[in-house]
Amino acid sequence: MKRYVCALIALVITFSGSAYAAEEIMATTENSVVADDNQKVSLTGEELIIISPFIADPREYEIYLPEAQYTYENREYDLQSYEVIEAVIEEQTKCVGDTITYDAVEQIDRVPGTCEIEATDDLSGQKNTVEAPLINYEYDNYRWINDFEFPVVVEAADADTYAINNTLIPQREEAPFAGYEDLLLDLIHVDPEYYRIDSVEWDTEPWTENGVVYRKATAKGSKLVADVVAYYEGVTVFESRRGYAVRSIYSLHEDSTIEQTEEPVDPIDQEKNLSWWEFLKRLGDMIINFIRNHPVISISIGLVILIFALILILHRLSKKKKEEKKNDGGNRGKPSADGDDDTSSTDDT
Repeated sequence: MKRYVCALIALVITFSGSAYAAEEIMATTENSVVADDNQKVSLTGEELIIISPFIADPREYEIYLPEAQYTYENREYDLQSYEVIEAVIEEQTKCVGDTITYDAVEQIDRVPGTCEIEATDDLSGQKNTVEAPLINYEYDNYRWINDFEFPVVVEAADADTYAINNTLIPQREEAPFAGYEDLLLDLIHVDPEYYRIDSVEWDTEPWTENGVVYRKATAKGSKLVADVVAYYEGVTVFESRRGYAVRSIYSLHEDSTIEQTEEPVDPIDQEKNLSWWEFLKRLGDMIINFIRNHPVISISIGLVILIFALILILHRLSKKKKEEKKNDGGNRGKPSADGDDDTSSTDDT
């Protein structure tokens, strides 16, 4: 049993050490300076160093020239010196999107599957053209418009009837295709639900080509259209680029002091003012937050508590068992009081 307990405790210690090492690495990464569009401030003792945002054009450095004095954490600092230094902006991936509205789209039209989006990196000034795919689209503002027409050329126009899909249509001078509009729509492969013909009129007199008589008419009508709102989205990569930044050095002003805006509250006094229920609630929240932020450490502590609980239970059981054995052995070695009395009576007889 002792071997297993020692092995478990060693395992817990190993997990705890790994968790602390990971936190130290993350802290080191967060403290590293990366050139971007934010100002960087670092304080070492009484010296304050400020790095300006990334500057792509060296002629624009005057925008970031430092002030003679700078206030940081309620303390005044005096400018000692500044210089323009080289800086690098790292390669970055950016998601770009655009919404395009297509007006009066009819049923036979198709929404474009891609579109070109020009993406600009505000920091470095780089411009990339992205071939962005269609993500989604929706129709809106359905309406009928009188902007639909197509030509109809009749072959053998001198015949008494015309044939469309095995349907004979009588030759007429006025309204030549009245009542047969759906047959004409079928010829151009459109759906009558979205297109309709209001009139068909002859445009020309008959003419002859290679012994065949032709005549041209025009069908006019309306079509159902809608506005389409389409959203496109793509990804582009802006390359790493060299630029500039302004580095300013400040020192603490001699008479600078920290201003106390509010009198600090004693945590002990604050805890006294809490009710018992509020105290338990805050304690529970603290435990939950600790478990979420430090899962490995929490598991380790839980295992240690479980191991000591098992050891305590086994110790109590062992102690109780020894006491029972001791009591049983003592009872067997002692003669009973009733037995002595009976023996004495027999001897007297």
